[in-house]
Amino acid sequence: MWLTFLHEFNGTTKFPDLEWESDSDFKFYSDSSGAMGCGVVFGTSWSYLCWPLEWNMDIEKDITFLEFVPIVLGFYLWSVNLQYKKIIIAC
Repeated sequence: MWLTFLHEFNGTTKFPDLEWESDSDFKFYSDSSGAMGCGVVFGTSWSYLCWPLEWNMDIEKDITFLEFVPIVLGFYLWSVNLQYKKIIIAC
């Protein structure tokens, strides 16, 4: 079994880092506007998203949801850099 494993092992592991890191360690910042959209920064890279016109006023009033969107956007955009990291997000 071990010989098969060693022969087929691709060198990657799925174990997360042992230490938690803060979002400021990564320079990962985000913000949202109820009316316009959101933005996210990771180091020297950044992105923004305008809220879709299809969203109704109820969604735009939910600041918890609106603040969560750029965090998810940032994780999606820079997932390769953040994989296996344990990050504390300060909201």
